[in-house]
Amino acid sequence: GNPQRVLAISIRNVLGRSEEELPDSEALQMLIPPKNKLLADVFDIGMLDKVTASLRKVNLVFITTLSHTADSQRQRHRRTPASTPPIENTYSGEPDYITPLVIRTSPDLKKVYDFYMERIYENVEKVIRSGVPKEWALMLLPNAHRLKVEESGDLFDWQHRWKQRLCFLAQEEIFFISLEQVRQVSEALPELSSVLLAPCGIRKNARISPYCPEGKRWCGQPVYHWAIDEYQRRSI
Repeated sequence: GNPQRVLAISIRNVLGRSEEELPDSEALQMLIPPKNKLLADVFDIGMLDKVTASLRKVNLVFITTLSHTADSQRQRHRRTPASTPPIENTYSGEPDYITPLVIRTSPDLKKVYDFYMERIYENVEKVIRSGVPKEWALMLLPNAHRLKVEESGDLFDWQHRWKQRLCFLAQEEIFFISLEQVRQVSEALPELSSVLLAPCGIRKNARISPYCPEGKRWCGQPVYHWAIDEYQRRSI
């Protein structure tokens, strides 16, 4: 109910300081750049620092809808696991799929996309009615099929995930999911907004150069100058 308080108590505990010696606001400053540069490090060495590891005291749960494809991307983040129901437990027979941004912005392309998606779902239903086991028939579903997962993890591991997926080189769908999650967390923990950014933005706040850790793979945009509220418009 009060993540700021939880973090401050944890920081004081590892430092052996009292609240009079280290008030909540000053304790939280020890987590963010430029005072704390560890959350900007590409090797996540902050896990070895007891103050930075205080982020593990705050746990977050998100209910997320995403495509089968994006769920496969999400599974690469082992420290923010999810409860994903088997598709046969949630499949209704009705078309339920994610439409990529490039298709949503083109009415003609979306019309073709929707036509073929509906055909696929119709064919899945025909296969089920023919007597093929439902589990097998659902293997014909498109990778765009929508799933609902419940994800959980501590704030340290979420920050690592967002740092990777807010990069403008990240896969589109998980980028926008991460953007929405960070917006929600920033409302509850505005004190940490300087580390809830793309890696280049965090490194700029930590005064570490070069800002972009991707080298030749740099996206070519000055993302490190932008606030999180600008990410969606700039990426589109």
